[in-house]
Amino acid sequence: MGDLLARNADNKASDSDQTFSLSDAIKLDNAPFVGKTEGYKVYRAPTMVTTHKNTILAFAEGRVNGHADEDDMDVVLRRSEDGGKTWKDLQVLVNDGKNPCKNQSPVVLPNGRILLVYLWNPWIPSENDRGQISRKVYVIHSDDDGKTWSNGNPKKLGTEITAMVQRPEWGWTGLGPVHGIVKQFAPHKGRIILPSRHNQDKQSMVSHVFYSDDNGNTWAIGGSVSRQKTTESTVVELSDGSLLLGSRNQNDQENHRVMSKSTDGGLTFPTTWLEKQLVEPRGVQASLFYYGLNEKTGKGNVLFSNPDHPEIRSNGTLRLSTDDGQTWSESVVYAPKKSPYFTGYSDIVKLENGDIGVLYERGNYNKDKKGERYEEIGFAVIKKNAFPSLGSGEKPSSANSSGKSEVGETTKPKDTKKSDETVAKEKKCFIEGGQGKNLYDATVTLDKCEKKCDEIKRTHSNRTCEFGGKSIN
Repeated sequence: MGDLLARNADNKASDSDQTFSLSDAIKLDNAPFVGKTEGYKVYRAPTMVTTHKNTILAFAEGRVNGHADEDDMDVVLRRSEDGGKTWKDLQVLVNDGKNPCKNQSPVVLPNGRILLVYLWNPWIPSENDRGQISRKVYVIHSDDDGKTWSNGNPKKLGTEITAMVQRPEWGWTGLGPVHGIVKQFAPHKGRIILPSRHNQDKQSMVSHVFYSDDNGNTWAIGGSVSRQKTTESTVVELSDGSLLLGSRNQNDQENHRVMSKSTDGGLTFPTTWLEKQLVEPRGVQASLFYYGLNEKTGKGNVLFSNPDHPEIRSNGTLRLSTDDGQTWSESVVYAPKKSPYFTGYSDIVKLENGDIGVLYERGNYNKDKKGERYEEIGFAVIKKNAFPSLGSGEKPSSANSSGKSEVGETTKPKDTKKSDETVAKEKKCFIEGGQGKNLYDATVTLDKCEKKCDEIKRTHSNRTCEFGGKSIN
């Protein structure tokens, strides 16, 4: 299986020159889903969250007949209550006969409820027939740590939300497939955001998001990326409350990820660029995840997993940014074998002890027989010290899919006295009124932000004030 190296964005050894063997970097490696078992020939599109009880919920598409994207498939789940060491029996959450149920995207709310949004469409012979049908979007939920679900049995599809999250003029649509998030900071603190995609008028796919401001009771369509041939996407909230959306790139001439940024809670994505630090083979899903604030940079630790190869789905890699996705300084390969061993779609969680879990497709690569690649969905636990620059992340941070602090309960610092340096340093000051109204947004010193907060309090008693992404109410 070879050694795993901590590498920087240029694929050179990091400054620490620290090498991790498989036993050093990877604490645990197993396969929650194995093909040709439990009535499914193939398992695909893994997604994952951790609950408030630190249970890992690993979801997948159980494909009955094989790897085909348009055929009989169900949404399935396996739970782990011991950090991924063992897995409970397979649960079939949704099964509508031959009609495929797919693209499951989970998100955990602050009250502990787990939402699972997924796609349904009538059975069609092949992908070439997609233009003849439309997809529907459903949601189910669990209030008992994923043990039981609101639809009661797999034959009931749940609550349909299609009209709220799709426009009539859209053609084909898709979800993630990846975890969703709950925003922890202004603007629009508490907003649930799920990455999606669509096309219309025979144009290429475009990534977008949809969101809910009332715990999933109602939904609305958010902003779209201003670049065609962007499809499966993943979203992360950064330490300043902005959103970073990473999109699958379907451009045949490019082998890098497309990234977009929103500063208004996902209503618009005015900035989009080709991120040449993140290599990917044409057309593949990936996952972004917020780990917590970096103690040295003062910005967010962001993780990114994908097949880090310019041509084929291979070399599954977890990358780290210590500055909210501006640069990607270190990486660890989680693929158990060297390229051309197949690694595909993936998702990320942070475990209770700070280690990192990656759920990903894997198998022996055979470019002539696509189905032979999807042998199983593996789960790897990467030790947090495999990333020398990661730090503890034990500061208040924005949300992961669990809807709570990435590092558990937020605690007040022992020393609350403000230094002259802290007061003088300029950061983003954001003041929000009732119903998400933006009252003030500027880059100023802490002293000026506090004065502005007190001034606005006279007319808006329910305002919330944040400086550098932290509450100063």
